[in-house]
Amino acid sequence: MIETSGDAAAAGLRIIEDEVLNIFNKLTLHVYMCDSEEFIEYLIGNLEKYQTPNCVLQIIPKNFVVSMKHIKLAAYLTFKAFDKKRNISKKKHIELLLYLLGERQIGKVIEKIRRLGRAPYLIILACRDVATNAEEIVRKARLQDYCSRLEYTDRRDPLEASIDINVVKSLFGLRENDDIVKSVLCKISLLILQT
Repeated sequence: MIETSGDAAAAGLRIIEDEVLNIFNKLTLHVYMCDSEEFIEYLIGNLEKYQTPNCVLQIIPKNFVVSMKHIKLAAYLTFKAFDKKRNISKKKHIELLLYLLGERQIGKVIEKIRRLGRAPYLIILACRDVATNAEEIVRKARLQDYCSRLEYTDRRDPLEASIDINVVKSLFGLRENDDIVKSVLCKISLLILQT
């Protein structure tokens, strides 16, 4: 059988997709929801001490996030940006924030957080290849003492059930009839073309 260019392209795409999924699935993700303004302020003030070469910790208003896939894709793209030396920020936790909000300018991110962000907050811990480091950071930061962990299964995404549609549309410049989750994932995926 003769392979056509379409067959070769499809095969190449499957290889790339398998590679991406392999890396994507190696990410360990812990997401906590927290209402305690006092704890959030403490954590923001100490954010640097919870960063490691293979783990990134960040805090974001819950109303900015549409799904666990949104978080996982942003974490994947953050690590990939640093691996390929295409990062905008020198700090992984800032790069993660840029990807989460679909922006490449930190000034715009700060303005959006001030204008639209509100409690509760999500505390995101993403690690690659080192699940034990994640548990150690969770323990050191005392996340389980002040916040509740969001559990994710293939059947139920706790974030998709509570999307703040008006805020998300404003943040990501979406139209009325757009599929919110897919549109946000596409928008942050396209950021890699801007670097």
